[in-house]
Amino acid sequence: MRKGSHSFQTPASQEKFELDGNGFGTNDQAMENSSFLNKWSRTEATVRQGVVNGRIYV
Repeated sequence: MRKGSHSFQTPASQEKFELDGNGFGTNDQAMENSSFLNKWSRTEATVRQGVVNGRIYV
């Protein structure tokens, strides 16, 4: 996986988005930290409204 970007498959749209990663702190730590997934779950509705040019900003 490239440093600085995370890919997610969203069940609702089955479309793949690349996350910038800046909003999640250190990228390597984010993938290992359970709070990363918790934050993703909490902000799912916000994320869907924040899709701009294939990028998700949270």
